[in-house]
Amino acid sequence: MEKNSGSVTERGWAKINLALNITGRRSGYHTLESVIMRAPLFDEVTIRFSDADCVVYSDGAEYPRDNVIRALNAVRKFFASDKRFAVEVKRNIPGGKGLG
Repeated sequence: MEKNSGSVTERGWAKINLALNITGRRSGYHTLESVIMRAPLFDEVTIRFSDADCVVYSDGAEYPRDNVIRALNAVRKFFASDKRFAVEVKRNIPGGKGLG
């Protein structure tokens, strides 16, 4: 983790599923067993406090069901906080290649 000027940067590593088995079903969902390997690719996520939530992707794309905003909302709910964040995602993992 890198910290500088009030921001934190983390790597989100790509992974490859080597095996994925459905082992049963519980509460309407399948239970899974998987074997994964970390791939030598990662996205970099930088977060800092801000006046308003903002997410910027290095590829310039906008994602309608953005998991970053969902994660920020979950953090705020967990900590009972109203803090806002600016997030920059430097995309290095190619989309649609099964490396998520």
